[in-house]
Amino acid sequence: MRVHLGEEKFAGGFADLLLEIGNGDYPSFDEMITIPENLCTVVTTFQDLISNIYPDIAHIRDKPMERLCERAIGTHSKK
Repeated sequence: MRVHLGEEKFAGGFADLLLEIGNGDYPSFDEMITIPENLCTVVTTFQDLISNIYPDIAHIRDKPMERLCERAIGTHSKK
């Protein structure tokens, strides 16, 4: 897994957190984890989520494809 957050000073810490979660080393309760609030975006609708993550989605074809690749929506997976 690769994580890239540009030149943000907390990028390394974020990458470490993702590795801890992925490796099962991050503290959990009943197989659930609490993600730090500063890493979350809380929305009430699906449209709000899309607008927040992809604010210029209506003009996405006018942008370089790298712009879309720089953004991701993290989800859980049930095994």
